[in-house]
Amino acid sequence: MLSQVVAVTSVVFLATACGGPSGQSEPPVSTTGSSDVDGTSTTATGDIVPPCADVVDVRVETDGDAFRFHVTVQSGDTGWAKYADAWEIRTPDGSVLGERVLLHPHETEQPFTRSLAGVVVPQGVDEVVVAARDSVNGYCGATMTVPTVTYEVWTGHGFVSLPAATSSGELVMTPNVNGIVRHVDRPDHVLLQRRDKPGESVRGRLEVPGGRWRAGERPEEALVREIAEETGVEVTSIAGIDDASTPADHIGMAVARPVAVISGFRSAYPSLHVVFDCTGTGTPRSLPGETADPAWWSVAEVRRLLEDDPAAFVWQSHAILTAAL
Repeated sequence: MLSQVVAVTSVVFLATACGGPSGQSEPPVSTTGSSDVDGTSTTATGDIVPPCADVVDVRVETDGDAFRFHVTVQSGDTGWAKYADAWEIRTPDGSVLGERVLLHPHETEQPFTRSLAGVVVPQGVDEVVVAARDSVNGYCGATMTVPTVTYEVWTGHGFVSLPAATSSGELVMTPNVNGIVRHVDRPDHVLLQRRDKPGESVRGRLEVPGGRWRAGERPEEALVREIAEETGVEVTSIAGIDDASTPADHIGMAVARPVAVISGFRSAYPSLHVVFDCTGTGTPRSLPGETADPAWWSVAEVRRLLEDDPAAFVWQSHAILTAAL
């Protein structure tokens, strides 16, 4: 069985208002171009309008067997006469893998970020180039080269290469929130489901409910949403949630004390799982393509299965249940 990192800790989460460049403190991986194309113009007030659209930040996430790109563009939009009207993802040899058409100017939102999902990167291509297009001058601005990294994961039968998330060129863990959901009237029963994502090597294995933690969500909001989406079960209480703190105007800090923090550090997918003990009620239902056969299991039966058949579980959930039950 794979080794896992299991830690019990207190975690502080930061949420800030979105938009603008405030969250873009890391430098680009690689940029080219100097935006020196002829055609620089000025506005009626004398402000200089940059001739090109520059890519200033790229975040890459997994999207099934493909990638999702979040691209931030700085451009000299003046309105419909001149604006950044697209960005694209290319291989180093110039083959276009995906294009995001921008349907309107963003003269009042600079820089701005838009996303594109489902981008399939051919095997053997370890990095891609992201470039933005100006409606007048075309592709003339600064580009960014970012890695498209895969991670070797052990399935129990062999290794598979899966896309992994990056941020400013660094391989990062994907944050998740998970719940040990105990039945509100039968605390010796917990909620489990079977993973049901098509094509995954772990499809059909048991797991605890949970999923991606969205930006701007408090821990309890993310947990309640994920459990309801995946199983239809209503969360009635969550242990370890403290009141939010507001140390300064426009800043919100959510403080929580999870029962465990789980991360795979070798041959397990690089995901970070923040685990809470909670109670719930309701008749579980499946979410086709995501979850199957959600049900209330006795804690005694789960403990027996963890010991006798660890491969019955998704690896992360095996570590979660072992730590929290």
